[in-house]
Amino acid sequence: MATDGKLLFLRPADGTGRLIFNDDVEGVIPPTGIALDAEFADENDDQTECSIKLLWDANVSRGEAVQVRQYWQDAEAIATRASSHWQDAQAFNTRAAVRWQDGLVSGARVAVRWQQSEPFASRAAAHWQDAQAQHHSVDFRYQEAAHLRTAIAAHWQDAAPMRHSVDFRYQEALHLRTAAAAHWPDGQPLRRSATHRGRDGQPVYITMGVRWQDAMRPPVGLSVVVQPTKPTEPPCYDPATLGRLEFVEPWANNGRLVFVCIRGDEPIDPGATVIVPVRSVYMTINSFSLKRLDNDYPIMANSMSLSLDVDSWTWTCSFSVNGSALPTVARNSNGDPVVARATINGTPIDFLLERISRDRSFGSSQLRVQGRGLSAQLDDPYAPVLTFGNPSSARTARQLLDDILTINGVSNGWGISAFDPTDWYVPAGVFAHQGSYISAMNQVVGSVGAYLQPQDTGQNMDVRMRYPTPSWEWSGATPDIVLPSAVTSQEGIDWVNKPDYSRVFVVGQENGVLGRYTREGTDGAILAPGVVDPLITHVDAVRQRGRTILSQTGTMANVTLRLPVLAETGIIRPGKMVRYTDDGVTRIGMTRSVGVDVAMPTIYQTIEVETYV
Repeated sequence: MATDGKLLFLRPADGTGRLIFNDDVEGVIPPTGIALDAEFADENDDQTECSIKLLWDANVSRGEAVQVRQYWQDAEAIATRASSHWQDAQAFNTRAAVRWQDGLVSGARVAVRWQQSEPFASRAAAHWQDAQAQHHSVDFRYQEAAHLRTAIAAHWQDAAPMRHSVDFRYQEALHLRTAAAAHWPDGQPLRRSATHRGRDGQPVYITMGVRWQDAMRPPVGLSVVVQPTKPTEPPCYDPATLGRLEFVEPWANNGRLVFVCIRGDEPIDPGATVIVPVRSVYMTINSFSLKRLDNDYPIMANSMSLSLDVDSWTWTCSFSVNGSALPTVARNSNGDPVVARATINGTPIDFLLERISRDRSFGSSQLRVQGRGLSAQLDDPYAPVLTFGNPSSARTARQLLDDILTINGVSNGWGISAFDPTDWYVPAGVFAHQGSYISAMNQVVGSVGAYLQPQDTGQNMDVRMRYPTPSWEWSGATPDIVLPSAVTSQEGIDWVNKPDYSRVFVVGQENGVLGRYTREGTDGAILAPGVVDPLITHVDAVRQRGRTILSQTGTMANVTLRLPVLAETGIIRPGKMVRYTDDGVTRIGMTRSVGVDVAMPTIYQTIEVETYV
């Protein structure tokens, strides 16, 4: 009945999992928005009404799906009956084959029905308490032979597109779970009253007196010329906030304090270009430390090398320690790597210590340790191989990235902190990928010529454009950092000549668009090789991918600069616009890599700058 939420069946449970409803129920049942795939006794009756109560648990676990699928292959006595049901009766075999193979939506619902977490399974057990004998048999049928689970898992892995549909069909409807959760508790009315008392203000009278007298002609004599007082330059602080320190950069948890001179109402420009002045001597106070994050235990390493480039999505590092430090850097009993933090001139960077090798000779033992940044957790061997896609709903590129970093609609702890590309629309069914989190994210951002860059600490990634502005417009761009030749201890230039393309065609696939991108100021006569990508579904995607392709043409020079880790610049990461002057020749370009070499008491960084003529 509609009043008690019970399910009324035409047939008793037969062990097949099929629910047979009928309209032999009195009462009016309101329509719902839930689709149910069921088989009715009367196939000619297309207006059957039923009452349905749906319990939905947001804590979905894909691992439980495998356990529930053993429903069809558990208790041997019932397995014989089930096998007889699907194999002996020819009529039922035909209907079952059509049921599980033709209707993709039905397959998705059946898969998701049995993929719920244990609390849902408990609710289902309570739901089937009308017939105690049948319930007990069902309960034990879910706990049988594991080798049969393997066979069932292979049964549902034949059609890859069907797996996409199962994974994402029920992940999109987060609002339904929210609505169900909000449906049951009655909101408690809250009443607040605000009282305002007022009265007429007391009048205030201000009396001003002005003294004046009649002007007169000055008497005969000498006039003394009074020199005006030379105005004094305002002090290098804000008089209104005397004693307060003004910073040009926000606090970054690295211990560096960057001050500016404020005179009166002079505004602060936090985004101003960092200009390294020309000096005869550059002095730096270098500092370096390495420690475990779990217990702050120091790792006694006096040297270290770390690097990051535009084509990498994580930091890499290597260092050496004495052989006696093995318990400090070795994996724990669970096989998890040590998480260490290196602090270089106040800048912290976190690493996973993954590989350890030992060199031992008479009287000495050295450990060589290699590691990667925390973003390595999003790839093999830490992340599983999953299936990603948007089979049932349209998404934007940014929303696709957010969906990738989830498990059954729940965040896996990682997020996107910065997204530089122009977001674009992706229709339903366009995106499909199987792999790790990182490989799926790279497929999305790489479609428009963007790349992933990790943050130094924390579980966040940034999406940066390889060419935020075309390379032929760099000469008029505002640099992030200005470096003189005096600050560099070493310089190298590698010249590369590439075809001078002026036009490229960028094409999507089934639901994509066809577009062409032409370099401004050219006739577009020289065509670059065309690009085909399924995620080219909007003109914004065409524009960004075309700009990336044509920017990598013409005469290019890769300039390598070695300089200290200055307080003004810190570690110069990829994606910074740098202007470099040497012997009167000024070059401007984008940094593509950085390598830091720590050998206390010296610390140097080597950057590679991509420039064009």
